[in-house]
Amino acid sequence: MTAAQVGPGFGRDRATWITYLLLGYFAFLLNALGPLLPFLREKLGLTYAQASLHTSAFAVGSLIASVSADRLGRRFGAGAVLWGGAAGMAAGGVLLAVAPTFLLSVLGALVMGTLGSLTLVQVSAVLARRHGERRPQAFAEANAVASVCSVMAPLAVGGAVAAGLGWPGVLGFAAGVLALLAAVSRRVSFRGEAGVGAPSREALPARYWRRWAVLLLVVAVEFGVAFWAADFLQGVGGFGRAAAATAVSAFLLAMLLGRLAGGALLARVPAGRVVGLSLLVALPGFLVYWLVPVGAVRMVGLFVTGLGVANLYPAMLSLAVGTAPGREDVASARAALASGLAILLAPFALGALADVSSLFQAQVVVPALLILAGVALGWAERREPREGRVRPGS
Repeated sequence: MTAAQVGPGFGRDRATWITYLLLGYFAFLLNALGPLLPFLREKLGLTYAQASLHTSAFAVGSLIASVSADRLGRRFGAGAVLWGGAAGMAAGGVLLAVAPTFLLSVLGALVMGTLGSLTLVQVSAVLARRHGERRPQAFAEANAVASVCSVMAPLAVGGAVAAGLGWPGVLGFAAGVLALLAAVSRRVSFRGEAGVGAPSREALPARYWRRWAVLLLVVAVEFGVAFWAADFLQGVGGFGRAAAATAVSAFLLAMLLGRLAGGALLARVPAGRVVGLSLLVALPGFLVYWLVPVGAVRMVGLFVTGLGVANLYPAMLSLAVGTAPGREDVASARAALASGLAILLAPFALGALADVSSLFQAQVVVPALLILAGVALGWAERREPREGRVRPGS
């Protein structure tokens, strides 16, 4: 047990804060990619389909990381993979910025997704090992930092362009911030990480995979809403293009507020109960956003949806990783597989359904996923009766 795990309160040592900031760095670059695509499309003369492949390449990279991060962590140590992945993500961003061709720009996005997701996996593993039963609070706080950085990303893109620095300046800025963080953190140790050596051949428990399935569903909800919200508000809600793009910030702001409150909530309420309550908030919120044909009411529904969705990922990630004590690296890596699959498939499935029906009708995917997640959560917790009665933080 590390120093961060002992004592009456929740401890945030320097290593904890660094992992929070590295997750924020990952979230900043991930959420900058979308706003950068129109500029990249103009620079390289890309079609919309070609531009969308950058997001797909990032998601494919996360899938690659999900089956390799645990092995790399055990061979080189979590600290090396944390910083190496972050540096590789910066390098991928630079390649994206300077790429003279479409193929090289897609390669840059793939490098960003692959190496950046190594950092993402190790952040979860390090926090789980350092904070033990208090990991839900650590995950919620880390994702709150990530939400702050996510909101900052599109603002940074717009600000850099308005200031005449050009959109590549955002990627250069992120690399500079990472270098500064590395310079002031050289002596920080990530003690409590798994020993370097051969990975265990023991399979993850069945309850991990039940919770993994719920994790996939809730991530699919988050990205299904976020990816199509602007198009839905414009094409169905009657918003102008700029107004629709700006209105999506209601969802991001609600997620930020929800995650800021989530740390305290998860310190007092069992993570499984938080997931159930969150689903009960997100479902009616989305139904209002989807079905009520009044712009202001749709915005309220979108905001409530964001509040409900906010803590689904950190709480479910905590529940899943908690089933594999001592194997947090493997559990975190396979959780990244769930996230990557959800990011890759959910927006595509919703768009494909919209092509054969309408964007309005395609939104039925989201409440269906929320209901399915609730059923799956009940199934997962019912299979392990004791899990529903553990103390907060488990």
